[in-house]
Amino acid sequence: EAGFQVYAFMHNGTEACDYTATPYMSKVVTFDQTLNGGKGAWTYSGHAYWPATNLLNFVAYGLNAGATEVANDRTTISYIVPEEVASQKDLLVAYNQLDATYTEENQGVVDFTFSHLLSRIGFSLVTKESNAVPVTIEQVNLVGNFYGSGTVRLTDGKETTLTIGDK
Repeated sequence: EAGFQVYAFMHNGTEACDYTATPYMSKVVTFDQTLNGGKGAWTYSGHAYWPATNLLNFVAYGLNAGATEVANDRTTISYIVPEEVASQKDLLVAYNQLDATYTEENQGVVDFTFSHLLSRIGFSLVTKESNAVPVTIEQVNLVGNFYGSGTVRLTDGKETTLTIGDK
C-alpha cells in the first residue's frame, strides 16, 4: 500500500483554522512490516513537533486510490474513477480531527477514523459444476449511490460536487 498523506494545520483556538495557509505538518505515513517484532508499525520520516500553545487540526487521505487530485488548500480532494478495473482502488479519507494537543495521556498520538469515500466492488462466480459448464448471467442489480467522479472537502466532511458515472 502507498500509505496516507497527513496534514496538520495550526490555529490559536479563538479564530477559525486557516486551511489555505501552509500546513504545520505534512507527512506521508506508511506501514513498515519489519518493525515491532514483525507485527509492523506506522512510520514517517523526519521530526514532527507539537506546538507549545496552539492547537492542531488534522486531515488525512489514502494515497493508493489512483486518480485523485488535491487542491492547493490540501483539504479538497477530487477523484475520477479510472476506466481500467485493475486501477480502481478504495479511497480512504479521515475528516477533520479538531483541536488536537499533546498531553501526557495521549503521548502525541492522533487517532484517525477513516471512511471509505470510494470503494471498488468486484464479483466472482463459482459453480458447483466444473468450470467447463457455460453460465449465462442474465441480470445484476446494484442498489446504492454510484459515481464516476466527485469532490470532497475533508474539513467539513461534505461532498461538494458529484457526477453520476456511466459505469
